[in-house]
Amino acid sequence: MKWKLWLLVSEDKYELPLCVAETARELGEMIGVNEHRIINTIAQYKRRGKTFCRYIKIEFDDDEEDY
Repeated sequence: MKWKLWLLVSEDKYELPLCVAETARELGEMIGVNEHRIINTIAQYKRRGKTFCRYIKIEFDDDEEDY
């Protein structure tokens, strides 16, 4: 089974996590942004090939041992 972490990261070269949530909705509620804005922003950055995005989605498999 796959699960995801959604992060809001700092806008510098370190990209430190400022907020971490299990869903886009949960992250949106934490920072006061609609979940669709988070999802669309990530998709737009991927399409345009940009290297930095304020939001990050990380996917994990249950069988991965290196959490």
